[in-house]
Amino acid sequence: MLVLFYSTLALFFNLYNSASIMQLNNVAYQETIICTPDRSITLDLVGGYRKKETRYEEGIMVTFTYSDSSYILVFCGRMQLFPLLSGKEYIVNEQVENDYKSRSGINAINKKYWREDNYKFGIAVIYDNVSETRVKEFNNVLDNVKINQ
Repeated sequence: MLVLFYSTLALFFNLYNSASIMQLNNVAYQETIICTPDRSITLDLVGGYRKKETRYEEGIMVTFTYSDSSYILVFCGRMQLFPLLSGKEYIVNEQVENDYKSRSGINAINKKYWREDNYKFGIAVIYDNVSETRVKEFNNVLDNVKINQ
């Protein structure tokens, strides 16, 4: 009985500490996508999303969709032309080139914000359909993407 009490107490303490850290960082979940056996991508996401994973012969696409229809897409694979968001509706307001190419702007049709970061090795991380009030939150996710090799 005493062992059960201490086990429950330890579990509560671990959950409490995790919840506190998540609240401080405004991060609810850490998601890791395995692209290849030697390469993965880690994202720190705010909770409240639905995750959909699509695998195909050359790679994987993982979409995290929120209730307001905003989403983050992680694409890992070859045989794809970049940028993925290339229609006329995607007006580019900013372009930056560091270790990766980053483009961002506004969608001319729905007036929502988007950003696409293209990394080496056929990796792209995108957000789209994001309202102005959530742009900072989504930029934070893409600014802190970790490519693990």
